[in-house]
Amino acid sequence: MPSPARTLSLSTEEGRDEIWEIFAPPHRQWVRAMMVTNSADDVVGLDGTTNSLTQGADRALLHLLRENCDAVVVGAQTIRRETIPLPHTTPLVVLTTTGDLADHRLLIRGNDTERLIIAGTAEALEMAARTLGDIPFEPLALPTGATGSDIEAAIGSHVQGHDLLIEGGPTIWSLFSSVIDEVVVSVTPPPTDSHQGSPRWWPGGVDRWHLEALFSDDAQMLYYLQRTGVRGVPSS
Repeated sequence: MPSPARTLSLSTEEGRDEIWEIFAPPHRQWVRAMMVTNSADDVVGLDGTTNSLTQGADRALLHLLRENCDAVVVGAQTIRRETIPLPHTTPLVVLTTTGDLADHRLLIRGNDTERLIIAGTAEALEMAARTLGDIPFEPLALPTGATGSDIEAAIGSHVQGHDLLIEGGPTIWSLFSSVIDEVVVSVTPPPTDSHQGSPRWWPGGVDRWHLEALFSDDAQMLYYLQRTGVRGVPSS
């Protein structure tokens, strides 16, 4: 059975250290993938981004994992859809097929420790140089048809470290599927929030429900006990 529950906090240095002890990779070469989803298997909300999916400590956990890996890896579609800040100390690797990044939503704060790496074929890198304009980046040339294993090795050699965080989207997860060692899935509980709506089969409106208990088992199933409280506490 899963270990007894304990309360951990991402808002204190001590709490973050405790959580990192759990998430610290057991090997120097490690590929971790992280995604947020909901009970309907969506990876973006109605606004086309993860902003309407993420809740609670999801972003704080993502920040912790970002700051403690050797490189963060995303696809070009992600930086077109989401506002992606460059991590303070960890290189951000953007994989692109075409190199057309003109409509990117990268948030660059200009810190000396920020590193943007664009990975793609020689042709894609030429296009990236034209479409990114004055934004500095490190080119990482990849052969046509590079596999997830090839790209992992190329990134590891470039950043001198092999602890990678794959953020997505799903296409990037699929590309790296053969080398992913660990999956971290943040699940927005049903019913999903008012921005996302509730599953078609959910009884009644979102605002009626609150989480009473959350269970897990040996099969890693999650059991959400939701109650409305409309009828009050059952009589003894």
